Amino acid sequence: MNRKRVFWSVGTVLASAVLLWAGEPWKEKPYTEWSPKEVQKVSTDSPWARQVRILSAVRWT
Repeated sequence: MNRKRVFWSVGTVLASAVLLWAGEPWKEKPYTEWSPKEVQKVSTDSPWARQVRILSAVRWT
């Protein structure tokens, strides 16, 4: 149990550091100046983005 707690604590600290270092393009500059990489970040990793998993029962043959 203790190792799990240490693992998650270290992971949380590292993730926070990466997010702080990377910065958010929507705070730093207007959208007209975003690079394709920044557009991708806003689309996938921002307060407005949400990932969904779609499961299908259809089998393609």
